[in-house]
Amino acid sequence: MSRTFKYETPPWGAKLICSIYMLLSGILLFIFSAYDRWAADSPWILRYAFLILGLIFLFVSIKPKNWKGWVYFTADDYGVRFSSPLSQGKEQTFLDVRWDNVGNIKSEALYGGVNGICRGS
Repeated sequence: MSRTFKYETPPWGAKLICSIYMLLSGILLFIFSAYDRWAADSPWILRYAFLILGLIFLFVSIKPKNWKGWVYFTADDYGVRFSSPLSQGKEQTFLDVRWDNVGNIKSEALYGGVNGICRGS
């Protein structure tokens, strides 16, 4: 029997992020529509920047795939499995790493003081 562990964004977290994006989109599109009333002397490009940002946030928030939890990797008795975001067509490709090849993992400060993981000795 194989036990599976998923490291993922929880579905409620993905829904919260998309809801916040939708709220930001509404605010930006409202600012675009009311721009002439409060910023008559401002550059016209700023008005269209609000429109473009509002549409980008709206597109991201209504995309159905974004409302689900994102799985970063899964692990079971056989090893670790990473999904590839570059999958072609409907078939998703995976990188399977057996536990023999994983080795000892530890956290370490990388360049710029950012923490990351590396293979332990």
